[in-house]
Amino acid sequence: MTVHTQPQWQGQLHPQIFAPAMPGLFRRLRRVFARGFANWQRRRAIATLQSFDDHLLSDIGITRGQIPHYIREIETYEADQSLTSPRQR
Repeated sequence: MTVHTQPQWQGQLHPQIFAPAMPGLFRRLRRVFARGFANWQRRRAIATLQSFDDHLLSDIGITRGQIPHYIREIETYEADQSLTSPRQR
């Protein structure tokens, strides 16, 4: 009499085949979502500043043509701060 048993991983992804690739996949997905979120934040900030009138922009100290450059400076400053200062938890 032959007894047929199913492998433990039946119906699941075989752990020995797919497990090594998963950390890299998750890392790439996290990067893609982080970039997408950063791009969304950048577009939102630019749209907000562009909605201001010229008088308000001059009060801030920028002109309409400087808005993208101003946003890049803020992003660069925040990136530098995240690398040099310890994280607050």
